[in-house]
Amino acid sequence: LLERSKLENVVTRREDCRVEYCKDSDACPLDKGAPACPVASVDGRLMLDPYWLGGSAHHARRTSLRLCVLLAKDPVLPGLKDLEPRDAARMLADGSLPGHPGLGPSLLNPHLRGLFDAGRVDQIRARHEGLFALCRTVLLNTSVGSPEAQARLLLDALSRA
Repeated sequence: LLERSKLENVVTRREDCRVEYCKDSDACPLDKGAPACPVASVDGRLMLDPYWLGGSAHHARRTSLRLCVLLAKDPVLPGLKDLEPRDAARMLADGSLPGHPGLGPSLLNPHLRGLFDAGRVDQIRARHEGLFALCRTVLLNTSVGSPEAQARLLLDALSRA
C-alpha cells in the first residue's frame, strides 16, 4: 500500500535520514527494501485510497460523527476537557491549541500558513463550528498521563458521546 500511496515530505533515501539513533543501525527500513521510512519522515504525509483496503464493501465514504478530538500538550490542563463548538472552531482557525504556541492562523496546517485572508478564515471557522455542533468535541491533553490512560479517556468519552 505504501508503494502505491501518494507521499509528501517522506524520506525515501538513506542519505536524507536525520534520525540519530538509527543512522548506524542495520534496522533501517530503507536498507531492508522499504520504499520510505516513516520514522525519519516527521513532517511527512501519506494519502491512502480507502478502496485499496477492500473495495467499497469494506470502508465507508461517509459516517456519522460521534466524537471530535483536538490534541493539546499543556501540563496545566486536565487530561480531557469538553469544548463548545464555537471554542473548538476558534482554536483551529486561530491555530491556538494549548501547548502549540506561535502556529498562527493556519488551521494548524503548516502547508496552509499565509494562504487565507480574514474572510476565508471566517468561512472555514463557521464550517468547522457546524461540524463540531454535530458531535461531542473534546480537548485531549497528551502531556498528562500514560498513552494507556489517554486511550481509556478517549474510549470513555466515545462511550458517552
